[in-house]
Amino acid sequence: MSGGGPGSLEIHPGVLRKLVERFVDDAPETARECTARITGTAPVIDIALRLALRYPAPVRDAAEAVRDRLVAEVGRVTGYHVRRLDVTVSALVPRGDK
Repeated sequence: MSGGGPGSLEIHPGVLRKLVERFVDDAPETARECTARITGTAPVIDIALRLALRYPAPVRDAAEAVRDRLVAEVGRVTGYHVRRLDVTVSALVPRGDK
């Protein structure tokens, strides 16, 4: 990532994974904690998510909202480009449960 000055920015893979998991966990469509796996070479990364969604929201719409928000936040905060984002919905949780 170029900031116009000398040097470079490297984000440790564990830190990047935690950022991604926090972005997803903070989304209103999700419940419980997600898990993320990140591959690729910065600044182009691939993300695989396992997450629980709130029910009775439409699953496809909720997953798409999480996907769009995550791609935007990763780009904004890290400057990285998400090339691929795979989402596995592992559970549906009734509203009010966490």
